[in-house]
Amino acid sequence: TSKDGTAAFYGTAPTLGNIAPDPAQLGDAAYETALKGAWGAAARAVRAHYPLSRFGGSAQAAFVQADADAYVLCPQTEAARMAVAAGVAVWHYEFSHFMPSPTAPGGGCDNGVELDVVEAGASATWATHGAEVRYVFGSEQNHDTLSGRPRIADCPFSPAERRLSDEIGAYWAGLAREGDPNSGGGAGGGRAWWPAYGAGANWTSLVLGVGGGVARAQLHGSACNFWTQLGGESTWSTWSAVINRTSRARELRSA
Repeated sequence: TSKDGTAAFYGTAPTLGNIAPDPAQLGDAAYETALKGAWGAAARAVRAHYPLSRFGGSAQAAFVQADADAYVLCPQTEAARMAVAAGVAVWHYEFSHFMPSPTAPGGGCDNGVELDVVEAGASATWATHGAEVRYVFGSEQNHDTLSGRPRIADCPFSPAERRLSDEIGAYWAGLAREGDPNSGGGAGGGRAWWPAYGAGANWTSLVLGVGGGVARAQLHGSACNFWTQLGGESTWSTWSAVINRTSRARELRSA
C-alpha cells in the first residue's frame, strides 16, 4: 500500500492528537524531532528528500512516507526484482486509495485513522498497511484491532469503490486460478492490463485506485535510489532494522 510503513504501528511516527492520550505533534518542529529520533545524523538528508511542502505541511504524511519507502516499499521492490532474476513470474502492485471514515476518530475505515496519523475525513491516495484486504474480499466492514477498543466499523463502498473491489477480486482470482492476474479479463474485459514485473526489462507496477489500475514504471525509483545512496548498500539490509523494531515493540508490550 502507498503508506505501508512501520512507524505508525510501532509508535515512532508523530501523531495528530485526535485520539487520547496521543500528543498533537504537528508542523515543522515535530517533524524535525521525529526525523532526528529515527535517522539521527541523516535526518537533514531525509528532510531534504521529503520536505513538508510535498505533503501539504503534514508531519505525519511526510514522516510515514519516508518510513514506508525506507523500511517496506524499497526493500520489497528489491525482493521482487530478486525473484524475477531467479526466474519467478512476478506481478507488482501498489494499492493507493483512502476511504474516508464515517465514524469518529478512534475507529475508521483505514488503519491510519486509529493509529492517529491521518484525519478520518481525509480524501487522498493514503492507504495504510492492509487497506486493500477488504477490497480483495468485498467486505464493507473494518475490524478495528489497533486502538485498544476493538470494534467493527461499517465502511460501505461507493459505486467507484465497489468497481475497484470487483477489479481487485478478479485479478486475485485470475492469479490463483491460472497463475496470471489478467486471465478472464484484462484489457478489453473491463480491467487494465497488468504487465508482468520486469517484462521487457521494464519494472512496471500496477497502481490500484478508484480510477482503475494505472501501469507505472520505476515506481518509487527516486526514493529507492535515495535510500540506497544514503545507506551505501542495498535497501534489502533495512529489513534488519524492521526486525529489531518489531522485537523492541514486543518487549515493550510484554513489559
